[in-house]
Amino acid sequence: MSDGKPAIFLDLDASYMVGDKVSDIECGWNAGVKCSVLVRTGYGREHESQLGEATKPLAIFETLNDFADLALGQAE
Repeated sequence: MSDGKPAIFLDLDASYMVGDKVSDIECGWNAGVKCSVLVRTGYGREHESQLGEATKPLAIFETLNDFADLALGQAE
């Protein structure tokens, strides 16, 4: 992920990593994103039990839409 940073001018300090696997959460934290979050859709429920302290997401959402609503300030 970091290798692509200069090519697309990605501000990792202001970016989110959203994934449904432990490896997605690890990737986000290792890249230095603002926060990594897990969604329970896809493989999320299965991988949630595999999360450890080093791979702990900042938050867990039921769906990607739930995260998007919060990120866009539209959560109720």
